[in-house]
Amino acid sequence: MKLLLVFILAYVLIFLIDNNSFADKSTFFDSVKFIQYLDENTALEEVRNGNLDIYYDKISPDRLSEQKSREGLKVFDSAGGSYSILVNPAESNEFNPFSLKEVRFALNYLIDRKLIVNELMGGYGAPTVSYYSPSDPEYVTV
Repeated sequence: MKLLLVFILAYVLIFLIDNNSFADKSTFFDSVKFIQYLDENTALEEVRNGNLDIYYDKISPDRLSEQKSREGLKVFDSAGGSYSILVNPAESNEFNPFSLKEVRFALNYLIDRKLIVNELMGGYGAPTVSYYSPSDPEYVTV
């Protein structure tokens, strides 16, 4: 079995190293132009009108919630972005409630993560309680 794996690996490496079938081909475009729009509405209209090929930035879920608003667009859902709350647990001369472990622990119960996902993200997301989210490959091993 190990010998078979070695032969397969050697074959793949030889194929990848000596494969020149893509080296002499030209590209399908003459230039690439990057344009920055400060207004999301303008960028979406430019894509709808065919003036832009792609708009590569986040779009709020409420803007594309109805089928009519998606007409003329091909929308891809992607994993990315997160909301987090950082607290300072350092001890100081003044009273810092977050230096107490119990207060930080209680903060976990005060925040309704499902409400944040449903209201702020329009249902596009998953609540997390640790650094790793369900979309991370390492999530199953944690």
